[in-house]
Amino acid sequence: MTSASFLAAVASGGPAALVILLVRSAPFALHACVTRRLSWRRRSLVVGAVGAIAVVAARLAPGSWAVIAAAPLVALYLVAGSFLVYGLAGWLPGHWIRGGAVLVQAALWFVVLPAALVTHPVVVATIAIGWDIMLSAHSFAVDTAARDPRPSFADCLFFLLVNPAVIYVERGVQVDGARPAVRGVARVLAGTVVMVGRDLALVWIGTTPWLFPHAGAPFLSQYVRFCVTQAVLFLGLYCAHAGLANVQIGWMAVIGYRIPERYHFPFLARDPQDFWRRWNIWVSRWAGRYLYVPLARAWGARSARRSAGLALAVVATFVGIGVLHDLAVYAFRLQARGSGPPPWRITALFVGFGAIVAGWATVARRVRRAQRWLVGPARVALTGLGWIAWVNLVLALTWLGVPILRTGRFPPALEDAVHRWLAHVAG
Repeated sequence: MTSASFLAAVASGGPAALVILLVRSAPFALHACVTRRLSWRRRSLVVGAVGAIAVVAARLAPGSWAVIAAAPLVALYLVAGSFLVYGLAGWLPGHWIRGGAVLVQAALWFVVLPAALVTHPVVVATIAIGWDIMLSAHSFAVDTAARDPRPSFADCLFFLLVNPAVIYVERGVQVDGARPAVRGVARVLAGTVVMVGRDLALVWIGTTPWLFPHAGAPFLSQYVRFCVTQAVLFLGLYCAHAGLANVQIGWMAVIGYRIPERYHFPFLARDPQDFWRRWNIWVSRWAGRYLYVPLARAWGARSARRSAGLALAVVATFVGIGVLHDLAVYAFRLQARGSGPPPWRITALFVGFGAIVAGWATVARRVRRAQRWLVGPARVALTGLGWIAWVNLVLALTWLGVPILRTGRFPPALEDAVHRWLAHVAG
């Protein structure tokens, strides 16, 4: 990448990263203003740093001033929604809560209603926060329904609006000392820089001539281009997500909390199950705790073949997470005054993810049984074929998934094929 393209990537991605940084940092500044648990030194550090971010964003990021000006109203709306969650968690029967009553209420309050009722840049900036709060609200309600005494409203407010972990029992622990705060500041800075990696990846792909072989190029050339571009796109997607996670974890360290990591080097995963143990760990564990475990207990016990029931629970868990992702897409469409139901493309993508996880586990068990009868080169060759299949699967899913996550649509070639098929079915 040339210096000019690098600067262009920073210029295009920097303002967006600043707005994200500001929106994700604002709750920590608000917490620092009202809490009594922080020293004046840490309180000044948090408020001063977030204030500096706001000043820089207002100067460099178009539209950020509208977000800053609307922040007090947004805070009041989020506090009111948190009060509603707290009240429902203490009033609704436990089986209603476990069935998703609070989850649905939180989805409406924090994601759908703001997008449907108000057209404003601050709504666009906070839909992702509302999506996280939706998950946190369900966890808080389920995990505290049978507790006596109940957590205070202040604890609920801190967990929903400040603590980014989405599982109440894994919300982290308090730590003392100045070293965690210093490391936290370093993580916030590093995360901000890493978030720009997504834009750097896109610019690098668009400005690298050898990635675009001439028409009729050999298959190997086309294949190498595909592998390189999808690997860079995957790395860029990882940078965007892991950078934000570092910002959140860093701020939690500054205010005196240690929380679980959100990403654990997913590019080192050895199979689909290992990948989902490393990618977006907070949401993966949330899905496992509140979707997979109840479904596996019910379907695994009732199914004549327990493995089939567990596989169905895996796919249903991914369907649930896909539907929740499509809910956010639907909110963005409402904010843009789009019409029609959610496109359900992300749900379709997650159905594929679930089928791959369940299918890969089944095939892997059979391969392990076959390996017992193989020795020497044959066993090494089978292991190598499995590794090649996994790498190519990751690259293929990146090609399929990144456009859906960025634009809500399949890759252009696949989108055209889907439209042609639908037209053929309809006519």
